[in-house]
Amino acid sequence: MATCRASRPPRRYEIAAQLHNLADLEQECGQLERSERLYRHVLAIKEELCGPEHPELALVYNSLGTVLYQEHRIDEAVDTFRRALAIAETRYPPAHPTTVGIRRNLHALPRPGPG
Repeated sequence: MATCRASRPPRRYEIAAQLHNLADLEQECGQLERSERLYRHVLAIKEELCGPEHPELALVYNSLGTVLYQEHRIDEAVDTFRRALAIAETRYPPAHPTTVGIRRNLHALPRPGPG
């Protein structure tokens, strides 16, 4: 990562890819707050470099949604999975593994009961 940052200009896409991997590791280790911050940082970089509808963003939003779910922030997780699915559905066929996985994550979330 230091090499990518030291490059002129900095290799921001490669930095985002490394940060995404680090966020995955932090999530796996239960460091959810740190993982969330890293995923949000990756989103900011990739949105700036690739645009807000780039298919890679669907993967990052999906990962962020899983962290929000683990943090019991269900409403935010739903919104995040919906954003991931909206991107995936415009970029991939309906049966694409990315689209199917995001849809599965969204539908697995608990639904509020009758009030």
